Amino acid sequence: MKLTFRDLKQQKFVIEAEPTELISDVKAKIEKEKGWEAAQQKLIYSGKILQDANSVESYKIEEKGFIVCMVSKPKPAPAAAAAPKEPATPAPAASSATPAPPPV
Repeated sequence: MKLTFRDLKQQKFVIEAEPTELISDVKAKIEKEKGWEAAQQKLIYSGKILQDANSVESYKIEEKGFIVCMVSKPKPAPAAAAAPKEPATPAPAASSATPAPPPV
């Protein structure tokens, strides 16, 4: 069956897929055709995010409908994770001053 996709720029493209194919396989086809990394794709049909482990037919996708393909930019590796973590607030210093007498 032919699946029609639209990206966020409203550009249409068509991918051929079997109803029994998994969404992860469809994403791999999109990656091959468009160069968008499968892990960064979110496919949305009829208001639902399509899960990789489910098949095309499980979502009852119609050929006349379209699937929105959102591609998020890969997140850069957090630089802070490599640096040793320091406490955000300094530890309270031990006070050498004598406590104030209680009010009378």
